Amino acid sequence: MSGARRLRLQALLDALVARLQVHDSAIAGQLRREVLRLDISGPMPDPVWMDTCDLLPDLVAQMRDDLSAPLSAAVRDLFWRRPGFGRLPASLTDNMAVTEILGPDGMFAARNLRFGLLLQGPWVSYPSHRHAAGELYHILRGQAEWQVGVGPARLQEAGAFIHHLPGQPHGMRTGAGGMLALWGWTGDLGADSYAV
Repeated sequence: MSGARRLRLQALLDALVARLQVHDSAIAGQLRREVLRLDISGPMPDPVWMDTCDLLPDLVAQMRDDLSAPLSAAVRDLFWRRPGFGRLPASLTDNMAVTEILGPDGMFAARNLRFGLLLQGPWVSYPSHRHAAGELYHILRGQAEWQVGVGPARLQEAGAFIHHLPGQPHGMRTGAGGMLALWGWTGDLGADSYAV
């Protein structure tokens, strides 16, 4: 089983890296290079599926692009957990899930990035937060009102890339459909800098 699971995860990583190629930015380039050089042949944790993840099959089924097949095949192979490094209330994280595929706390160890997926359920407001790492989000399905810094919130839809500079406050609120997004951190990856 682990051989087939590893193949599905590699196909998903390949598809996510291909998606990053359409964003011409330093952070997307760095994420691509780091993901491509990492080896996922080592040990991996058993999959974890949270109640919130029950939203995923419908969200993924609505996708009609090059990511839908590898994501559909691998979504139950991932290790899902609550976001926020234990600093968010359960009333919020009961409606969210994150998987860190590659990273210091990831399914596969990586020292130079955190890379994975974020699921945010319908009508969830992820409050303004910040961290020392630079961050890139790419919305795969759904939409959210996104606020960066002190500026007004702007509606971001599937296909959008959102780049946060190190230390830049940001928050997002989903609507009726929820949101599935790719995310990546570069630079200072320490969880101790994460603050709400």
